[in-house]
Amino acid sequence: MLIMPQSKVDFQGLAENIASDFFEQGVALSEGISKCAKERKLTPEEVRRLTEKSNTQASLRQLRSDGDRKAVFRLADYRDVLLKTHPGESASAEQARVYQGIPEKTELRSEPELAKAASAPEEIDGLKAIFSIRQELDERKLKKLALEQEVSNAIDSLASDFYRHDAPDFAKFAAESQALFGSHALPVLEGLARYLRVPLTKEAEQDFGVINDTEPNLRTMRKIVSGLSQLVKQASEIEALEKLQALLWQGIKRAAR
Repeated sequence: MLIMPQSKVDFQGLAENIASDFFEQGVALSEGISKCAKERKLTPEEVRRLTEKSNTQASLRQLRSDGDRKAVFRLADYRDVLLKTHPGESASAEQARVYQGIPEKTELRSEPELAKAASAPEEIDGLKAIFSIRQELDERKLKKLALEQEVSNAIDSLASDFYRHDAPDFAKFAAESQALFGSHALPVLEGLARYLRVPLTKEAEQDFGVINDTEPNLRTMRKIVSGLSQLVKQASEIEALEKLQALLWQGIKRAAR
């Protein structure tokens, strides 16, 4: 797994804007990326990351569109973008490619098949997209894993707090959590109730007055609910990327026949 260097640049947000300009205004991906990179004075490495994310975002948007999902469009080439943003450093683009990894399946191809691929621009573009998607998947899975750990730690914190001899009133906490977060809090509350061996009322039967949502345990519950929502979204995006990667591989296999 490749762990990307930290950066303050919002690559995902920029890539979404570049993809939108491509589909809605006809701005070529390479043009949109180079313009964005110049405006923000991105480094060559940041240009590479923005190119990869923009290609991935454009491919995902095409996959999710209602139009022809088999339509072909030209992905941005990092080397072409770098010629516009850092003319004196374009030679380093070839070196940067080694960090993108090589799909395992390409190692099983015969020399005639590789020679055929070298003469097929569509397949080369497909391989570039797969390289980008694999790296994007690694990044997203790493972020998902980190978020899962945060949510798990937060739930453990609540369990420990309510298991104490002088624990807060769990019934009150459960009612306030449902009032604040609705059904999103129920899976966590049900798990806590089973752990604590206490009953859980799914609807508040007691009026506790004004709820202080700054109370530590309620803040923790807010963090958990938000995290679970993000995890659902991340899982969906990862699934979409994996499907896109599979579709690209199928296209490359058909082109190589």
